[in-house]
Amino acid sequence: MDGRTGPGTGWLLVVAAAGYGKTTLLETAEPVGDAVVSHDAVVSHPAAALLARSRSGVPLPAVRPAAPLIVDDLDRLPPDDQGDLIRSLAPVAATTRVALASRYPLTAAV
Repeated sequence: MDGRTGPGTGWLLVVAAAGYGKTTLLETAEPVGDAVVSHDAVVSHPAAALLARSRSGVPLPAVRPAAPLIVDDLDRLPPDDQGDLIRSLAPVAATTRVALASRYPLTAAV
């Protein structure tokens, strides 16, 4: 997943077991280089809901400038669906940070 085109763009993947604060981390702060930038009222989006929107042609949610698009519960999707979602988000990652949260590492196919 290499899509970085500028500051605050590209992909960020956080993998940790349940209860370790993945969603809280992504909703409250974003690492930028060696610093952490705090965000107010950032909302995470369940991976399954974003995939359903993408497949039905509904536009992806608008993202505030400098705020990441947070995709939560990526591990709840089968690997093929994870890949479909990531491909659908690739254009977003060209202009915005896309932060993915998963309980398990992604498969090599994704």
